[in-house]
Amino acid sequence: MFYLASAFNQPLSNFNTSNVINMSFMFYKASSFNQSLSNFNTSKVTSSNMTAMFWYTTNFSKNISCWNV
Repeated sequence: MFYLASAFNQPLSNFNTSNVINMSFMFYKASSFNQSLSNFNTSKVTSSNMTAMFWYTTNFSKNISCWNV
């Protein structure tokens, strides 16, 4: 979704992910992105469907330990 969006760094607090099942490569090379994703509902996503989700997202440093994977 934000794949190769190198300048993207906007809040996603209103982003509804409750029905998302695959987040693979979602932020791949979104090198400027560093917004909270604590509101992301990941309960329908398996870990194998998060492959490379943050590869080369070099500035991302937010806590995602609250995610249900």
